[in-house]
Amino acid sequence: MKITANILTADQPTVNGRVYTKAVLEGIVKQLEGKEILGTVVYDGMKDYQYEYGEVDRVKIDLNRVSHKCENVRIEGDCLIADAIILDTPIGKIAKELIMAGDQVPVRFIPAGVGQCKEGIVSDYTISSIDITPN
Repeated sequence: MKITANILTADQPTVNGRVYTKAVLEGIVKQLEGKEILGTVVYDGMKDYQYEYGEVDRVKIDLNRVSHKCENVRIEGDCLIADAIILDTPIGKIAKELIMAGDQVPVRFIPAGVGQCKEGIVSDYTISSIDITPN
């Protein structure tokens, strides 16, 4: 399964209130030029997973939890876009079910990485994964 994913919109607050400027989005595109980036499914219930199995570090991707890969990361208008390919893995099957559920379980793609955040504005950002989460 392959879909086009909208990851971020420049200069618009994300769900967690962070703002990624167009320059940061351009930096992400440059970091990923000619590369693929892996991702997983993250959700609120992962807190239970953390307690049972130890801390989940979203900066380092657990290869046992990979659900998809993103390629052809680019900017279209003010949006960071990627082609997401859902993989045939146990977590990939979960991702596919979530995506196929459509409006019943809306999902969004979110970046994970490290950078600076001052007054809600992200800078000096290094992306480590592009994850899927139910809204």
